[in-house]
Amino acid sequence: GSAFSHATFPHFLFNMMALWSFGTGLCRDLGPENFIAWYMSAAVLTSLGGMLIKLASVGTAPSLGASGAVLWMASTTAFRFPDAQFGIIFLPFVTLPAWQMIIGIASLDVAGLVLVEECDLAH
Repeated sequence: GSAFSHATFPHFLFNMMALWSFGTGLCRDLGPENFIAWYMSAAVLTSLGGMLIKLASVGTAPSLGASGAVLWMASTTAFRFPDAQFGIIFLPFVTLPAWQMIIGIASLDVAGLVLVEECDLAH
C-alpha cells in the first residue's frame, strides 16, 4: 500500500507528472507487462529500504514508497538512455542529461540522510 501512498495531492500530482514524462518512453522500451513488473519490484524494494532506514534511525514518520518507486523508474530510464534530457519541474527551461540528473538526485538524498542523522545526534 505504501507504494501508492502520497502525503498530499500535490505530492501525488508531481510524482505522476514525473512518471508520465519519462515513463511513456520506458514503457514502450520495456513493454507494458515488464514496465508494471519493474515498477512493482521498485515499489517493494524502495519501501523495504525506507523501513530499514527508519528502523536504523529510530524514525517514527510514516513511510511512503511512491517517490522511491518513481525515482527507481527514472534511474532505469537514465541507465537505458543516459543522454535523454530530464527537466526540473519548477524550472522547465533547465534540462540536464539523465545521468547528471540521477547523480544530482542521489547526492541530495545522501546529503539528506546524513544531515537528518546529524540533527538526530545533536538532540
